[in-house]
Amino acid sequence: MTANDLIYILFRAMYIRAKRRKEADFNERYKNRKKIKKIKACAYVRVSTKQDEQEESFDTQMRYWEGKLKSDPSLDFVGIFSDEGISGRKVEQRTGYQRMMELVRQGEIDRIYVKSVSRFGRNKLEALRAIQEVRNYNAEIIFEKENLTTSDPKSSFL
Repeated sequence: MTANDLIYILFRAMYIRAKRRKEADFNERYKNRKKIKKIKACAYVRVSTKQDEQEESFDTQMRYWEGKLKSDPSLDFVGIFSDEGISGRKVEQRTGYQRMMELVRQGEIDRIYVKSVSRFGRNKLEALRAIQEVRNYNAEIIFEKENLTTSDPKSSFL
């Protein structure tokens, strides 16, 4: 065995050791890499009367939100909460709304999609309280028609 052979063997061993260490480091980093967290999202739908026109609007909204939320890969679809034929003035009567807010409190919902502010609530004081409560639980509401989101500092007036 010549000196060149010994040098080759030594460098080859160092190369293999470095390669294994690099692979081990990569595997460790890959294991510890945080998975991209999906946003737990739902929609809230409400119509105030059971007239034919409103019932059609209700069904259309339900289909629209289900399609939109289920097709977005960044979202984990929680469901659609709804109140049909119920006024938006009194929260106590709105069971779908109550269930949705309870899940927000439990941390099961990160984002709520609503067609418009008026669909979320007619009583402005109760709606503002609910918006603040949602914010307090680090969740947000997106009002599609008005193009508002409660997590945007520009809409802090909500």
